[in-house]
Amino acid sequence: MIVLMGLWRFATCLALVALSGTQALDLFENVSLAGGWTVYPIRGIVLENTTVRIACQRNDSVFPDYTLLSPGHSVYSDVVARFKDTPLLQRDDTIKIDKFAQKYEGLWRCTAKVRLPGGIREPIFGPSVAIELAVAPTITQFVAPNTNLSDPVTITCGSPEAKPVPSYMAVVLEKDGTVLKNESGRANVSHTIASVTKGNAGRYTCVAENKAGRSSRTEYFVVQYVPVTTILNMNVTINQTENITFSCQSNGVPDAAITWLLEGKVVKTSDKVNSTLMITSATKEDSGTYTCQGRNDAGFHSDEVVLQVRAPPEAPEKPYAQNTTNVSITVAWIAGSDNFSPIKGYEVRYRERGSDIWLYARNFSDAAGATTVQLIEGLRPLTDYEFRVRARNAFGEGDYSEIGTLTTHPNAPSVGPTILTFTNAKPQTVDLSWTLANQSLLADNEGNITYYEMAYNVKDKPDMASQNTNGVVSMDTLDNLAKGTDYVVRVYARNSGPYRSPPSNEQSFTTGKTVPGQVSGLQVTDRSEYSLTITWKPPQDIGGATITGYKVEYRSEGDFKAENYTSLSASFPNLRPGTDYEFQVSAINSVGTGSAVTTHGSTLKTGKYMVSV
Repeated sequence: MIVLMGLWRFATCLALVALSGTQALDLFENVSLAGGWTVYPIRGIVLENTTVRIACQRNDSVFPDYTLLSPGHSVYSDVVARFKDTPLLQRDDTIKIDKFAQKYEGLWRCTAKVRLPGGIREPIFGPSVAIELAVAPTITQFVAPNTNLSDPVTITCGSPEAKPVPSYMAVVLEKDGTVLKNESGRANVSHTIASVTKGNAGRYTCVAENKAGRSSRTEYFVVQYVPVTTILNMNVTINQTENITFSCQSNGVPDAAITWLLEGKVVKTSDKVNSTLMITSATKEDSGTYTCQGRNDAGFHSDEVVLQVRAPPEAPEKPYAQNTTNVSITVAWIAGSDNFSPIKGYEVRYRERGSDIWLYARNFSDAAGATTVQLIEGLRPLTDYEFRVRARNAFGEGDYSEIGTLTTHPNAPSVGPTILTFTNAKPQTVDLSWTLANQSLLADNEGNITYYEMAYNVKDKPDMASQNTNGVVSMDTLDNLAKGTDYVVRVYARNSGPYRSPPSNEQSFTTGKTVPGQVSGLQVTDRSEYSLTITWKPPQDIGGATITGYKVEYRSEGDFKAENYTSLSASFPNLRPGTDYEFQVSAINSVGTGSAVTTHGSTLKTGKYMVSV
């Protein structure tokens, strides 16, 4: 009975208090609620390891039974259990937690049971008290991403697990102590930079503070930018076998890796921001453009330097024939690179193909010097010769060129065609025939006859023209001749060289004549009420005969009326006013009358003035 009275006393309140020598973050005051319960406010935040008591009270005269519930489990279920089995239960009817920890967080609630004669009523649930463990801030969110110049960036920090919500939250630029953003009562804060500059780089600190403690975290914000790469050497020229060292530095964020290239091909790589490239005992192959390329995550940048290694000249290109005769060849070639030292002379050598002996056509000491042409005389006709050339400069002789094989021309055929005749002389063509030259009578160095040349000219005029046959034939047609013209023609035998055989006998012939071609420019040039005048130009093709006059025909209707003129114009008087007339003009020579050209013209109507058209 004494124990039950103690229970009644216990049922007077529900409270969260901190014992002497401990700290509570929130204080609770009594609050009377409907239903006879008296409780403290429903929420409390407690520091870890704080000693806490919990008590409750119901104000009625019914003898109660009490149960206190913690998150997810019962602290005790009846009067006996709370004294015997529950270490948190105290004799003064309170719950005592000596070291508050996370496992005690949650909703604490009183339950009163009333014992009546004949049975036990259902539990009466009282108010609840939410007890939470205070958590000091821990910076778990802090993002300061690496960013390129001019890009936007947002730096964010936060402590979402802190309880209560931090009363102070800031992003601080540590290098000069400037607070960039300060927020209170928030779990995170952010700072935005619209366009990043190099000056934005540095150490950024995130600070969060609440009643349970203070936390900070520092990150280094990197502003990335393309490296500026510089070769410290100027363009340089050295002699072969000498040494040279190129130095390069590349300044960027993050640090750049350096690659050296020669004419686009990698020759060295380095992960250092300062790099050197050493060339020892240089050769001509080391000449070229050297590139130092610095590359990082933001991009790359290059610088170049040109190295020239003085060395003997490169071989000239294969010699070729600039001019050839039956006993000489003028040899020419294209110079190779002088390797940065002027060419002083050439050596030209030749031999008959199949011979082991090279003859000198030109020595380095010859007066021809650096010219790239050489005449070689005294050669044999229709013979193959091999030529090679090399150059010299102050650093020595270069390599020989590729061998060029050239052939002298054959001598002219000593026997030509005979018995030239012609038939069927037309206005612009004539058929020729001849007796072939006797190939068996030609010497070996005269080669083979490969075609015939028909050479002709207008009689008594020196200008010659020629037409070649297609292969070895004994007849051909000479074409593209002028009409009604006297010609002289002869035929030559030809071989692969530029020389003719003795000519055949000479033949003369005259091409045929034709009627003239059409006049040009026919038009009406003057007109009046009663007359018309027409003009024209002579034909370009006169048919090989002199133009003797022009036939002019005209009509307004019915048949044409014809008149002959020797001039280039004709006038027609006594015509009807306002009438259309048709005109035709044809050229005349000794062969006949050519085809006509037509035009139209109208006289003026009565009352109009004469006009020129």
